[in-house]
Amino acid sequence: MQTFSSKRDTWLMVVIYMAVLFSAGCAVVTLVAGLTLANFMVAAVLLLVGAGLPLWVVGGTYYAIDTINEDSLKVHCGPFKWQIKLADIESVSATNNPISSPALSLDRLAIYYKANKQLIISPQDKAAFVEALNRPDITVS
Repeated sequence: MQTFSSKRDTWLMVVIYMAVLFSAGCAVVTLVAGLTLANFMVAAVLLLVGAGLPLWVVGGTYYAIDTINEDSLKVHCGPFKWQIKLADIESVSATNNPISSPALSLDRLAIYYKANKQLIISPQDKAAFVEALNRPDITVS
């Protein structure tokens, strides 16, 4: 199994880390306002959703090509996961589409597969990723 890290745009990392700091700050302010059950619950949600989820996405976004067991592409983005059979991939093209996707950069690849489906990813080494797909009929256009 080959694993590829997501490329990370600096501006996006700054936005994500600012959101994490803001959520953590709001949680602290909520707790300082009073240690009530309601405040504790609000602070917990702020930390879990506002800080934990973005950190999980940043730390857990990668792409794995499994040619030994399942012959598939596995895409991980924090708690979100996709699996695409390599045989179902019809084409791959370079894109800068900013649509929400399991990618931490705007330097992306659009993977078109089975029945007009699309998944956009941002492997750090796009050429090595396409080569690892081991599909000579697919080139990045």
